[in-house]
Amino acid sequence: MREGLRAWAELTGIWALAVAYPLLTASVSGIEGLTSVRADWVDVTLFVLLAVFAVPTIGLLLEVAAGLVSTALRKGIHAGLLGLTASVFVLRFLVDQGMVGRLGVLLALLAAVLIALAWSRSDFLKSMTGIL
Repeated sequence: MREGLRAWAELTGIWALAVAYPLLTASVSGIEGLTSVRADWVDVTLFVLLAVFAVPTIGLLLEVAAGLVSTALRKGIHAGLLGLTASVFVLRFLVDQGMVGRLGVLLALLAAVLIALAWSRSDFLKSMTGIL
C-alpha cells in the first residue's frame, strides 16, 4: 500500500510539473479564462482534478496490473512512465529552441530512456522523485 502511494505521488508530482501546470496556464490564459466561456465552479474543479490526477492514476493502475505478473515488470513500467513524463520537459525545451519534428521527438524519446535507466539505477533520483 505504501509503495503504491509513493509511486502514485511520484507520477503525480512529475506529471503536475511537466504537463498539468503548463496545460492549466495555457488553457485560455489560465483558469480565469475558463470562466469567460461560461464554465462554472464545478466545470473548473473537474477540469483541474482531471488534468492533475487522471493520467497518474491510470499509470498507477497499469503498474498494479503489471505487479500482479512480476515485481520487476512493475518497477520497469514505473521507471518508463517517469522517464516518458520527464521527457516532456526535454521536448518542451527543444520546441522552444526551434527543434520541432522528428529530431526533437527522437531526442525526447532518448531522454525518456536515459531518465528511466538513471531512475532505476540511482537511489539519488529515487529520493528526488520522492520529494516531489
